[in-house]
Amino acid sequence: MKENPTEKLESYLVIRPELIDLNRHLLDTFTTPDAALGWMQTPNDYLLHHRKSILDNWAPVDFVRMRRINPIRATLEAIDSGIFG
Repeated sequence: MKENPTEKLESYLVIRPELIDLNRHLLDTFTTPDAALGWMQTPNDYLLHHRKSILDNWAPVDFVRMRRINPIRATLEAIDSGIFG
């Protein structure tokens, strides 16, 4: 079955505001864009209960790829609240 380009574009546009909010939250939480990028690319134990399998080694960016922004947002809120500090 051939993918409909219009549906793909509409799907992207739906998630885009969430990505803008996520970017803003990342820049508020971390001191530099490089620090935020590093965090996004590093597997995170706090996200463990959101993974499909304990064998998977997922980083926050993997959740973005699956369009699952809420686990990342919850993890950032935990960081902001000082749970990890």
